[in-house]
Amino acid sequence: MIKSLQAKFILLLILPVSLILISAGTVGFLYARNKLLVQWNEAAILKLEKVAHQVDMRLSRPLELLEILYNANDSKDSDISKNSILNRIAYFQHPLFPKSSNFIFCNISGLIGHNILK
Repeated sequence: MIKSLQAKFILLLILPVSLILISAGTVGFLYARNKLLVQWNEAAILKLEKVAHQVDMRLSRPLELLEILYNANDSKDSDISKNSILNRIAYFQHPLFPKSSNFIFCNISGLIGHNILK
């Protein structure tokens, strides 16, 4: 059996307390890690959904532009349709049509000049 007081102290008090602390720390770490991984996964999914929505919106803008041009050809009053096209396209944000330049107006006026939008 255990003869010294120091050995009894180590065996009966310090060893069980250290085992309890180590096991509690391990369980707490695993629980916190799982919670953080779940939250990280949810955040990644939300970011991907946001990017997918932005891509979807960017891809739908050229279709909106084509609809505007198609509806302009059906219109009987061509002067009003040309002005409405230019007004609608002025705020059309697309990488091919930068908002800060006159790229849109030059191309649209060129299309009107070549009887494409008349």
